[in-house]
Amino acid sequence: LRTEDVLYHLYYPKDYGETENEQYFNVALELAITWLNRIFFLKVLEAKLMNYNADDSDKDAFRFLDSDKVEEFDTINTLCFEVLAES
Repeated sequence: LRTEDVLYHLYYPKDYGETENEQYFNVALELAITWLNRIFFLKVLEAKLMNYNADDSDKDAFRFLDSDKVEEFDTINTLCFEVLAES
């Protein structure tokens, strides 16, 4: 966050705390909670897909949160913003 100077891009950095360290901590905490919520949603979606297709012989084919398929953060980022965010 420091290398990207993320505090400079915030509209109201004081909403995240009084000191710079407090602001960085609160921004990092908000990002961590946001990503945990997204991953939790994807895990629930994966479980629902597997449950819905329980009669299929290869229900593991519906597993998409696997280390073989998700090798890095950008894969989940793409899934959230370029696949699921489409209307």
